[in-house]
Amino acid sequence: LVRHGAMAAAAMRMTRGADVVCVSVPLAHPMGFGFGALAAWHVGATVVLPSLVGGAEAAAAATLAAMVEERCTLVVADSHVLAALPRDLSAPPVGLDALR
Repeated sequence: LVRHGAMAAAAMRMTRGADVVCVSVPLAHPMGFGFGALAAWHVGATVVLPSLVGGAEAAAAATLAAMVEERCTLVVADSHVLAALPRDLSAPPVGLDALR
């Protein structure tokens, strides 16, 4: 499990101090825990856990708000949340410029 987190962190090029990782997947899910939280903790990156209560649209709204408020550099989210994000991000909300 620890090795999986280390490999995920390396694949996403996470760095200590520089990255703020928004984990928009329940920690009970392997993707949320392994690819998200464990990978970030492995390198010492900051982890942001938005509220996932209320369905995909509510989770997407909370994720977008957390991404802006916390100036997240990486996002780990499932397909339901990603599909519910606003379709037109050609003019992203202020604060998403930290994403890489």
